[in-house]
This record gives sequence, C-alpha cells and structure tokens, in this order.
Amino acid sequence: ISASLTFNAQYLVSSSWVGGTSSAYLSLFLNTFQYNLDLQYDVNMYKIIYNTVDANGESTIASGALLVPSNPNCIDFPISVYSHGTSLRKTDVPSNDVQETTIGKVFAAGGYFTCMPDYIGMGESPGLHPYVHAESEATSAIDMIRAAREFIADSLEMIDNGEVFLTGYSQGGHACMATHKYIQDNNLGSEFNIIASGPCSGPYALSITMADTITSLMPYSNPGYITYMLASYQLVYGNIFNSWSEILQSPYDTIVPPFFNGANTTLDMGMLNALLPSVVDSLIEDSVLTNFVNDSVNKNHPLWLALLDNDNYDWTPLNPLNMYYCTADEQVAYENALLADSVMNQNGASDVQSI
Repeated sequence: ISASLTFNAQYLVSSSWVGGTSSAYLSLFLNTFQYNLDLQYDVNMYKIIYNTVDANGESTIASGALLVPSNPNCIDFPISVYSHGTSLRKTDVPSNDVQETTIGKVFAAGGYFTCMPDYIGMGESPGLHPYVHAESEATSAIDMIRAAREFIADSLEMIDNGEVFLTGYSQGGHACMATHKYIQDNNLGSEFNIIASGPCSGPYALSITMADTITSLMPYSNPGYITYMLASYQLVYGNIFNSWSEILQSPYDTIVPPFFNGANTTLDMGMLNALLPSVVDSLIEDSVLTNFVNDSVNKNHPLWLALLDNDNYDWTPLNPLNMYYCTADEQVAYENALLADSVMNQNGASDVQSI
C-alpha cells in the first residue's frame, strides 16, 4: 500500500508501507537483553499522515508509525499507543523507523495494532514541536488512533476490537498520562475504551520537579530540555520571553535558536547539551530566575502558569494505571511517579500504582 487515499476518511490523509519485520528477528533482538516474550506475529510497518490540530487548535497534519500484526488466521486486535521519548531533530521519529520504533514492533508482534505518533511539529508535521505540552500530545495520539482505525478498516480490512492500551517513555510518559487524562476529561471513553495505561518515567509534576531543576544549583545532565521547554511554552502561550537574550545569558542566547527554528533536521539534543552549562543559573538570566523564585508561592509568573497548565499528576483515573520508574534516572526525577501515585490514590483512584 503506497500513498493510498481513503475516500471516506476524516482523519487519514495518506499511508505508505515501510517494511516488514519477522517475529523471529524481534525475539532474537529481545533475547540479547535477556527478555523472553511470546511474539506470535510478524509485523508490517506503515507510515500514516493524518489530520489533527496544533497547540493553538488550528488544523494541521501529523505523522506516525502504525505497526500491524501480520497473520492470515487472525484479523482482530486491540490498539496500543506508544508515545516516544524526547527528540530534537524532526526526523528522529517513529515513522522514520528509528531504534525506538522497535518497541512498537514488539507490541505489534504480541498482538496489537500499535500507534506511534511522531507528535505535532515532528516528522511530517510543520513548525516547532510544542514539547511537554499536554493537550497537543494528547490530541496527536487520539487523532492518530482515529486515522489508524480508518486505515485498518478500509485499507487492511482488519478489525479493531475497540480496546485501547496506552504507554510511553520519558516525554512519552507525560504524553501517555496526558492522553489518558484528556480522554477521561472530555468524556471520550465510549470512543476510546482504555483498558489500562502504563506511563514510564514521565515528568508528570512539571510545576514541582521541573521547577526544582530550574532553581537548583546542582548540575543537570540535560540542560537542553529546559531550553526546549522554554521554546515550546513561548510557542504555545506567547508570554515567556520576547527574545532569547531576555531569558538566556550570552552566548547561549545565540547558540540555542537554531535548534528551535521549527525546521531542524540536523542538530540533536546531544549537541545542544554539550554547548550548554550544566548549572542552570549559568544559563538563564539572573533577573528571570529571581522573578521565578520570588513567585514560588503565588505562582503567577508566566512560566509558573505554563508549568501548572501541563501538570498531569493531580486527577483521578477511572481505569487501571501503572506508572513505571527508575530510581537511577538522572533526566526525569522518579519522584514524579511517587507523587502522582500518592495524589491519585488520595483522590480516590481505584487502581493506580507506581512500580
């Protein structure tokens, strides 16, 4: 199937077959990590482009990888969604069959139609990616499921059984949580029957853990994440800064902008981190940090408001939710999961735990 158009599609714009992977290969791959999973199906990979909205609610397109179990004796599967970790280059996305796409292939080989959204502003989607922006993470996943369902029914002539499973890692953990919350908050449960979600190592409490990172005097391994977040929230909210020189010290105010021009396909996060200081008070302008710290009680500063708007730890999931974390994670504080576990259970969640 190459660049096929579905006549009655609302969400699906186009699809193209990328390639196939055998279950035997995936099993051998997992065995190198001492994982032994029962993978029954070979996998076909498709790149799909679909209609969605950007962070401002305007119509746009997005892309993603759809991994499909290949077995003539079974055509009826649930849908899983895997949201990927932080990537800076627009090309470092699942639909381009990067290393992280293998995770989706494993899920598909286990018996899932697996959606791996590239996110808004990544892959074929124009403009800058609104990094850790909860609503657009959620809508890009939800609209990809809708497009995938059209493709599954019309082009593959297979059956989506209506069950939905959500997961994701790092930024994708935040995106997974955002997707689950968005579906519940907007009463979309009849359309998206979430059986369970498993967000992994996500920054769910941005106004706490990311704020701690911004104000800390301790070195941070990925200062590029902070500049990515600043660029994102300026894109979405428009009130974080007027120019990079207002918020970043020299020379970082001139080093950072090319990474976030909305068309970056060559500069990756490793390159950015190597160019930035590991201690944030050497990166962000003193006056900005002072204003941010001084407003830590009322939280009326635009950056505080943006962080608060994208928290997703304080709600009450109605479906089973397991958060997975690593205590040695130096990029996303594992306390995000412990805090979310505590708050959700205090709120009365019936089946939430951190692992």
